[in-house]
Amino acid sequence: MPAFHSILVPALLLLSAVKFTLVVMFYMHLKMDSRFFTFLFGGPLLLGLGMTMGLMFLFGAFALRR
Repeated sequence: MPAFHSILVPALLLLSAVKFTLVVMFYMHLKMDSRFFTFLFGGPLLLGLGMTMGLMFLFGAFALRR
């Protein structure tokens, strides 16, 4: 539907992030483990996400196209 085109991608990204968080917390048992293991998993994940976003901005993946 064309009316939902502008919010479709952000909504899907949000749902994907929520699903990822729930899977990591419950199925990988990080919710009940030590905070050290959460940091050991989350630190490199955030570093990789930051590098990916930086490269996408650097090479114009988010350039406005008309």
